Amino acid sequence: MRHYEKSYSEKLARLFEIVGYLLLIPITLAGVFWIIPLFIYGGLLSLAALFSRKHFIYGAVFFGIYFVMLGIFIFGISLLVGYFKHSRNELEKKRVDRLWIKTIVFNAIFFFPAFYLHFQCWLTERCYTDWLNQSANELKTFGESSTEFLLLTVWWGIATFLPFTALFSIKNNDAR
Repeated sequence: MRHYEKSYSEKLARLFEIVGYLLLIPITLAGVFWIIPLFIYGGLLSLAALFSRKHFIYGAVFFGIYFVMLGIFIFGISLLVGYFKHSRNELEKKRVDRLWIKTIVFNAIFFFPAFYLHFQCWLTERCYTDWLNQSANELKTFGESSTEFLLLTVWWGIATFLPFTALFSIKNNDAR
């Protein structure tokens, strides 16, 4: 039996797969107790508001938000499946480039707004979410000064720019 040496791209896919699993744990735990009931309740209310003449705009906006949230979750799961296949050399070669490009776009959607919030807060010493400091503890997680949000921003930055190295390694391997 011949030993197969994984490429840099496959090793990076394994790293993204592991981080994806680690991020799924709190999402799954929160989802069971908080997100899914809120999603169902808010989704049903926004759906009902779509049929109301007075609250149609609110219903349409919130229904759109819920639809986008569901799409982001499904897209993230499809990326996780792609990382799983690629890290085990089961992903077709033509799909590897698409996997990394989708990864770049997916993480950039989150990174650039989060980076902007951190950057403007650092420059002006006035944060958009300062009002959260007077609010409930759960809301402080979303503030620019929270450790969780900073760690997520750093991860999104790494996950936005590191796939470029995988793309370049694939091109270099193909050139040989």
